[in-house]
Amino acid sequence: MAQLTINQCQKCGKILAPGVTKCGKCHTEHSLQPTVVNPLRFTPAEAAEYRSQFEEQVKASPNDTNALFAMGLTYLGLNNYELANENFRKAVDLTPANPDVYYYYALSLFAHRSPVSLSNLEAERIEMWLQTAIKIQPKRKYLILDMLLLQGAFKGKGKAVPAGRPEPEDLLRQALVTVQEEDELFEIEQHVTITDERNQELLSQLRGENASPAGYNNYLEQSLATYADLCDYPKGKDDMQTTEEGVQRLLDPQERERFFSVIYPPQKPEKESMESFFRPLWNSIKKTVLAIVLFFIALIVIAITDWMPDKTVYRDTPETYVEANYPDLSAQEKRAKIEEVTAQRAEQATKDSLFEAENTVVAWRYEDPEQDKQKIAWGKPTEEELAELPASVTEVEYGGIAKGWRMWATLIIILAAPLWWIVSVIITFRRYFSECSRRRQRNQMRENNYREAVILYAHRPTVADYMRFCQLYVGPNAGLVPEGDVLSTALRQAGISEADITKGKVYLFNCFFDCLDDGTETDNPEVVLRHMGLNVAVAMTDQVLYMTGIWDTTSPSLPSFKISSVMYSQIALFEKTEDQIIIRSNQGAELAPITTHWGDLPSLFQYQSTEQGDVLTYSRTRTTNRDEFYRSLIDMHGRYNKQ
Repeated sequence: MAQLTINQCQKCGKILAPGVTKCGKCHTEHSLQPTVVNPLRFTPAEAAEYRSQFEEQVKASPNDTNALFAMGLTYLGLNNYELANENFRKAVDLTPANPDVYYYYALSLFAHRSPVSLSNLEAERIEMWLQTAIKIQPKRKYLILDMLLLQGAFKGKGKAVPAGRPEPEDLLRQALVTVQEEDELFEIEQHVTITDERNQELLSQLRGENASPAGYNNYLEQSLATYADLCDYPKGKDDMQTTEEGVQRLLDPQERERFFSVIYPPQKPEKESMESFFRPLWNSIKKTVLAIVLFFIALIVIAITDWMPDKTVYRDTPETYVEANYPDLSAQEKRAKIEEVTAQRAEQATKDSLFEAENTVVAWRYEDPEQDKQKIAWGKPTEEELAELPASVTEVEYGGIAKGWRMWATLIIILAAPLWWIVSVIITFRRYFSECSRRRQRNQMRENNYREAVILYAHRPTVADYMRFCQLYVGPNAGLVPEGDVLSTALRQAGISEADITKGKVYLFNCFFDCLDDGTETDNPEVVLRHMGLNVAVAMTDQVLYMTGIWDTTSPSLPSFKISSVMYSQIALFEKTEDQIIIRSNQGAELAPITTHWGDLPSLFQYQSTEQGDVLTYSRTRTTNRDEFYRSLIDMHGRYNKQ
């Protein structure tokens, strides 16, 4: 028990530093009154009064270890662990031989957390301070706290205890034969969340009780059994089994999100069919026909505009031409024909006189009648090429393109249709092959996702695992949540110390929602297990505090509670209905209903505050029994009215 002997002035009650005989407040001489106090048991009013005096004493004498230690205990009783640590640390430096300072410093470092939730560094640090206290004097409470630490933070995580340290069972045996102090377990339970199975069993043995983990498991199984018809079980009976591995995996919020994504067997995906090759081929044929039509239209335009003229060069004389082509004519007829050919060639020569000046020769051709063949060559023929032509070649045709802008216009008109055809066909087939590739990739991705989903579904935690996880999370959570269970979280958000609730009760109601937003009931576990309603009510000395919140079970933390309160001075009576405790004002108006039932769904986790043998759920202040809480409200309301 954290007892301190302090000197107080008999007249005004001011705390006096050791060795001081005159009160600095009322100036009374030799009025010392040694007083034994327990700062861990201070009421809020007492804590405020003594804290201010301790602070004055520390300011006046910074090395007053008794005041520093008292300040640390006061802040520890108020659950202000940060300031408690600060004062204990200073006291440790000033009184290295006082084992209680080391012990309470180690106790404050737990900060109402489970040993299981401590990091390796935190556990080693606490173990160091406890070891120092035990070496100085092995008190029973030191041994108990060290036993809980070694079991939860080391063995409970599958690690060996530090070298040279005894096993938790050895510490238990040593504690059983050590002198017991008053309230030693109460002090530990106020600042350490003790919920893992083995530590609960060790504590029950320390108390001389026969509780065992089997009873713990039986109780949890009974609690889960009330939800047997709540959810669908996609895996059948396998989905109704729980494993420690499955529950541990669900500690990861991402694992919980993944659980809901594969809660049902995945459907085999339908693959996209490959696009037929006929379609791009048919489009290419249509574009080919269109390109040919456009090309001939371009030739017609060029012919009309005469941007591609030609000329003919005759290599024989008119006489030779007539003699070769008209051998059967009479002499008079040959002369007439020669004159006609001469005139035609003269006329043609007049037309072609400006041909090379106005046009660019791009090709030339000729026919060899003797060898019955034609030849076409690009560019303009040289004199040597013309001289080498056979004698039987009598005509050479020159093809040209008009010079200047008309040449570029001609080229564009001629090449536009073929270029358009080439580009459009390439684009058509490129799109076809790209789309085929994308479809293959999408099909492969769907197949891979399906295979992954099948594996995840086959190895996911079961529905019962998820229920068990939520059950442990909202109740005394065996270290699942660093910030503590739902009641501790709600009280901390409301700024209330559970140590102050000595007469009243803290009420918890929690359950899953088995309906959609429109009120339709469902057994789809993806809907039911996603959210949980949390209601906390506190019967305090002067008021009723009511906190509500909805916990998204995939969230890494508990919700922020909506907090409301009703003063007893406003309350005339309480009414208990089937699913609510209704608070009525002095005028009969309904002030605030406290939900105690939700359809056919009971609380997932329950505190058996009347059954001390249930080591997991026993609590002096916490309850899920609505009748017990209702009686507590009546009692606290009556106490207030008598004041």
